[in-house]
Amino acid sequence: MEIFGVHIHFGWLILLIVSLTIGLVLWLEGCRPKVPEADPDQQVDEICRDLFRVEWEGRSGKIPFSSNLPVQQVNEGVSTAIIMIPGAGRNATGSYQSLMEVSDKSQFDPENTFLASIQFLTQADIDFFGLDSTYLRWHFGSRGWKYGFESEPETSQTEGKGLSSFAALEQFLEQLRRSFPHLQHLVLAGHSAGGQFVNRFAAASAWGDQKSGFPDLTFIISNPSSYLYFDPSRPTGQGFALPSETRRNACPAWDRYRYGLSDLNGCGFVEQAGVENMRAAYGRRKVIYLLGEEDNDPMAEGLDKDCGGMLQGENRLERGKAYYEYLKQYYGESLRERQFLVIVPGVGHSAHDIFTSPEGLAAIRQALAVPL
Repeated sequence: MEIFGVHIHFGWLILLIVSLTIGLVLWLEGCRPKVPEADPDQQVDEICRDLFRVEWEGRSGKIPFSSNLPVQQVNEGVSTAIIMIPGAGRNATGSYQSLMEVSDKSQFDPENTFLASIQFLTQADIDFFGLDSTYLRWHFGSRGWKYGFESEPETSQTEGKGLSSFAALEQFLEQLRRSFPHLQHLVLAGHSAGGQFVNRFAAASAWGDQKSGFPDLTFIISNPSSYLYFDPSRPTGQGFALPSETRRNACPAWDRYRYGLSDLNGCGFVEQAGVENMRAAYGRRKVIYLLGEEDNDPMAEGLDKDCGGMLQGENRLERGKAYYEYLKQYYGESLRERQFLVIVPGVGHSAHDIFTSPEGLAAIRQALAVPL
């Protein structure tokens, strides 16, 4: 074969085309902007000064938190409480400061409103700050604090199971009931990884189901990376259906717990709750979903890009809107009487901007039964 008067063997031509194609792909890949992923080994910027003691199976440990009022001191004046679970960076101090701004803008009475943000530490935090073994620490990833798994052992010689992050929160909430006997309204809010935590906790925990003696409980879930589905269906763009066999085979964990309930993944707290109880409980919960209108980047930092997450949608906004439609289909349209979706215009993946927005403030006031 001749090209521009030069004789070229057919085999060499094929090799040349393949080489040029590979070179072009690599060049394009090098020009593509790199999106940093959340670093599971990155320590928090600051450890909260307040400490809460938890106990289980004859053992005890400490969890840091920030709050505006003493949590272990009886205060009959407190009638409302807002608890925030921060995102993957576990910046409980920043979350607490956002809550203080929410309180100021809403003109809540600081004497009767308890505000707190809880910090679930990891081994990176323990090592960096030189904390002792009484501080509980959790894994960061798929078997970590975001999903209710047990804390990690202090040393390789430590015997027995750790404490579920969900069980730790339940103990904190029980302390609120003891310290604030006139507590009437409680909001449990979470953003990003904290939103993942709140979504799963609302299904797995029975806390607050007993109406007598418990405050009215509302969950606010903001911009999580993934959600817990209660059956094997997933968004298709035209509705919900079982993913294709090809996609299921390519993604063995697609319906395992953190994404679904076909396999509870060895999470003791969730196993004790039971699948049917979780399905029933979530449908009864009062939930407000806050989604940033601009949290729509499919390459966003920290977005769950595993196949199980991608089956829920391309970005956080798409996943949240699809999940709310799924819940209405799964539980029926009556769900809209208890659970609400709010899109916050002009806001991306920012906890501060979500909760201090007019829409965020209105959601919190609604949850606390404060006139708008």
